[in-house]
Amino acid sequence: MKEKLDLIEMGHRICKEWEALKLTREQLADKMGVSADTIKHVEYGEQSLTLAHFKDLVNVLDVSADYLLCIDDKHGNDAVEDSEKRSSMSNVNYMMERWDAHQCSKVEEIVRNIKDIYK
Repeated sequence: MKEKLDLIEMGHRICKEWEALKLTREQLADKMGVSADTIKHVEYGEQSLTLAHFKDLVNVLDVSADYLLCIDDKHGNDAVEDSEKRSSMSNVNYMMERWDAHQCSKVEEIVRNIKDIYK
């Protein structure tokens, strides 16, 4: 049975990847030959890319098409541990942006405790 493409998750993955590469939305758009508004609409799941622009996106972000299409949870394209760590850190930062100082300090405490366990 064919699954529906999750444009919201795809947009989240795109955002996470360009942030991990320390690109701005505008820089990503320039590298792909599209407008920053197009990237924004794709990120929010409001618009899809042409096949040619999707191919450009995969190449610029250096990720697999399967990863962006939510078929695979891994990056593919010879992803290394450093890249995966950056991606994980980007996910954590993305979540924590919406938290208050108290919530962030609690997470910091948890991370420190976990770090102590694995010394």
